[in-house]
Amino acid sequence: ISLRLKNDRNLALQALKKVNIYDFLPETFKNDLEFINEGLSYGNLFSRLNEKQRSDKKIILEALKHDNDVIKNIYFENKDEEKKEFFTDKMIEEILKVNGLVIKDFDKDIRSNKKYALIAVKQNPKSINYINKLYKKITSLWKGFVDGVKSIFTMKKKGLFIVYTLLIWGFYV
Repeated sequence: ISLRLKNDRNLALQALKKVNIYDFLPETFKNDLEFINEGLSYGNLFSRLNEKQRSDKKIILEALKHDNDVIKNIYFENKDEEKKEFFTDKMIEEILKVNGLVIKDFDKDIRSNKKYALIAVKQNPKSINYINKLYKKITSLWKGFVDGVKSIFTMKKKGLFIVYTLLIWGFYV
């Protein structure tokens, strides 16, 4: 390949959108955010980025869209002091808004935090499986309540059911 073609930015970007050629790009393109973001869409690039790139907030958030293991890599390669510095409250919220499933890779104190749990579940309901058991029980109870209320609308004698229910609860209280 001629040097002119190899250094053609538009051609390289178009090729990267079709095939994972990131490893064969010139270094100038490998440091370009647009090329990094496109390369991340293949899902296995993050671990091959340099340390500066792996600590860039924009790159991390983009990588999370394609690879759930990104947080695990970052979280376990840093010491506790570095984690506190990097994983600020705002950063954790942004991470969970992009990919709620990664809550499973955080420590128990983060997984049991109500605010984080709600953000994760809102982004991806399947993340409830990785959250503290108390939140699972609460959400399960709420889901049961909502299903019960919905079932009232499918009954033939709705009014009678509601009257009987109110009478039973009235006598109970």
